[in-house]
Amino acid sequence: MIYKTFLASNTAKGFVGYFSDFMASHRTVILKGGPGTGKSTLMKKLAHTAEKTGEDVWLFYCSSDPDSLDGVFFPSRNFVVLDGTSPHALDATVPAINESIVNLLSAVDGNALLPHEDEIRALIKQKKQHFAAAYAALKASAELQKHSSSLILDSADAAELAAVTDSVYADVSTAECSGEKRFFYDAFTPDGLIVGTDGFDEGFEKTAVKAGNKFLSVYAVNAVAERLKAVKKPFTAFYSAEWPDLVCQLIVGEKLITGVKDFGSFDKVYALSDKPVFDKNAVTLQNAAIKSLNEAREWHKQIEKYYVQAIDFGIVSDLTDKIKQTIGL
Repeated sequence: MIYKTFLASNTAKGFVGYFSDFMASHRTVILKGGPGTGKSTLMKKLAHTAEKTGEDVWLFYCSSDPDSLDGVFFPSRNFVVLDGTSPHALDATVPAINESIVNLLSAVDGNALLPHEDEIRALIKQKKQHFAAAYAALKASAELQKHSSSLILDSADAAELAAVTDSVYADVSTAECSGEKRFFYDAFTPDGLIVGTDGFDEGFEKTAVKAGNKFLSVYAVNAVAERLKAVKKPFTAFYSAEWPDLVCQLIVGEKLITGVKDFGSFDKVYALSDKPVFDKNAVTLQNAAIKSLNEAREWHKQIEKYYVQAIDFGIVSDLTDKIKQTIGL
């Protein structure tokens, strides 16, 4: 089965990711390289090879370009392959034992790039400026949402909210869960706010917390998550890109609790009373951030064109084969 999600997102706090979770608990191949050096294509090839054998594969999509991968996980092999370049620069913690590093820049002819150094530097500067603009817009949006979130909580029935969180916590606190992982439920991308939980919602007993305002249902689910953390109960957390400190969906054993997703049918539904609050300006700023992310992606594509012309893909192919051998594919 193929699982698809985000390990990271562009947020009001900047770029936030949970790559270290996988490095800590699985053998890891870290890919280094530059734009257009084939990191995502390499990972897609690895995933396709594993998929043909019928094994489970987890695909971690890139929030800066959701057509590309940030990583791929092979649970049956206890191996994860991660893009270790900025903005999620990674390094080995236990070199050659827990992690190995594969540098795709070894396939790039630097001399072929030197005549274009000024153009490449200018493009990199433009890309950084658009990312900075995106993060500034998301931060401004979050500041506005703080006010609307306060209004939403004030309009909520405190006793009802406490009763719902008590009921949900009681339901999941006895479930068995063998491990703890963190993902993003959604991500701000150049193509909009995209949900990425394919495969992670199948085969579970589903409980929904619903409210007129999404923030309130997310707040309730996060309250359950905080109680689980307090008693050191492991669970799988899906964070919200809009509120990156809040868990909006969680899995404990065979139980899935969501404050954001509509599966069409649920085993249990808890409804919260509140008054609708909509901040048009916050949404406008989010859309401005998405536009800036789109522009950053376009500048990145221009940079890639230079590197593609300077790379020896035969070397990349050889490196791909070596990684397959390391993983056992």
